Amino acid sequence: MKVFCFVSTDWIVAETIEEATKFYSINFEEIQESDLKEVNLTDCMWYGFDWGDKNIERLIAESDRIFKTKKDPRGEFAFSIQLTFEEVIYIDKITKPYLISSTEF
Repeated sequence: MKVFCFVSTDWIVAETIEEATKFYSINFEEIQESDLKEVNLTDCMWYGFDWGDKNIERLIAESDRIFKTKKDPRGEFAFSIQLTFEEVIYIDKITKPYLISSTEF
């Protein structure tokens, strides 16, 4: 899987840019392939989680990355941690096109 960014507001997971364009156009708004750019899987995003999630607790314990408590504006998560796109794809078992991150609420 790859990650594609749309205008620095939305990040889409897909196998190809064509697949990402089709997914976004159907589910959100019509875009062109030229509107997307591929980003590194090692780039980070904020990931909301519950304390009971053993996968996240293991990542926190095994890493030296800074953990920051953060209230999600939507109130859905009590905490967030910065993870790579690759880690989120693995944790969430993403196997089909998906909006993995967005700056819009």
